[in-house]
Amino acid sequence: MAILISGATGIVGCELVAALLRVPAGPAVYVLVRGDRAAVAAKERWLRGWLGPAADDRLVVEFGDCAIEGFGVSGETRRRIAREVTAILHAAANTSFDLSASEAFATNVVGTRNAMTLARSVRHLERFGFLSSAYIAGPRSGVILEDAARTDMAFDNEYERSKATAETEVLASGLPAVAYRLSIVLGRSTDGVVSRLNGGPYLLMRLLHDGLIGMYPAAEGQTADMLPVDFVARAVTYLFCDAGLTRPIYHVCAGREAITTTDFYTLLLEALAHCDPDWTAQGFPAPLGAPLAAVRAFRDTVELVAHSRLRAVVRRVDQCMRPLDVPKTFDTRGFTHDLAPSGLAPPSFRSYFPRVVGYAARNHFRMRPLPWEP
Repeated sequence: MAILISGATGIVGCELVAALLRVPAGPAVYVLVRGDRAAVAAKERWLRGWLGPAADDRLVVEFGDCAIEGFGVSGETRRRIAREVTAILHAAANTSFDLSASEAFATNVVGTRNAMTLARSVRHLERFGFLSSAYIAGPRSGVILEDAARTDMAFDNEYERSKATAETEVLASGLPAVAYRLSIVLGRSTDGVVSRLNGGPYLLMRLLHDGLIGMYPAAEGQTADMLPVDFVARAVTYLFCDAGLTRPIYHVCAGREAITTTDFYTLLLEALAHCDPDWTAQGFPAPLGAPLAAVRAFRDTVELVAHSRLRAVVRRVDQCMRPLDVPKTFDTRGFTHDLAPSGLAPPSFRSYFPRVVGYAARNHFRMRPLPWEP
């Protein structure tokens, strides 16, 4: 087996590469990264440094850009991929919640179409994997099944809409496709480390640390489904590499074990107090759980206020919180059943979350730009 991965420098992608390379006698891993020659070289150096001893001779890094049809690979590289690759795992995406409709479509839909074009050139393709998001459920509440996505509804942001559209096209493509709908992804369970601190939960941590979150939606049964990135990567790797599994959709989620939003903020405050005693001395009040109607009324009121910084802060909080506005639970029966033979199971949120917060706090909830970034 030889697996090609896009998005290998992303938060999940780099851990997927690590998990694949740690499989004994596992597959060769082709990584496509975009940029000029210097940028590709910088990304390869960073990736090999991130992987450490796992970065053996099974890792092959080549140029590829999901914005270009067929990822822009040509010549000998394209022939090699067509000849040797047996599976493609498309992890490249723009995950920002403030994307415009055109930005989200260009990267997450067109980029996925280009990945499928490349897949159709592979002679012995066994599987096409697509990293989706469980939150393409949008504002739906209740139990969300591992079934076909809906695209005929409102979404909380254009990121969700674009991922739902892309997933639908992948599963209707005729390719041997499987979609992995990921939970909200946090740092590794072992040490809290993550390659970037720019995701939604980390923004919430930073804003709470700065005393800028006063309330959050807290209806009965309201949860925040989160998982550590190392578990996500190992679970996806196991499911993707088992050719006997034919289920088209997995919720790679905590499901019924997801933490409530109230417990999330309680544990976050406890972790911050432990790792940053100076923060405790500032005496910021704990955010209050409130009915969704009250939270939305506050958001709407702020939009009428002329204070531009307050509006900007509330908008950013809103971008991160809106997917958690309504109670929902992700059905994980298929995921749990097919993962069971591996012995893998989601770790307890309470056991690893303090390490996640500690790592983020030590880095002031921000990370330096990666070597190829401005």
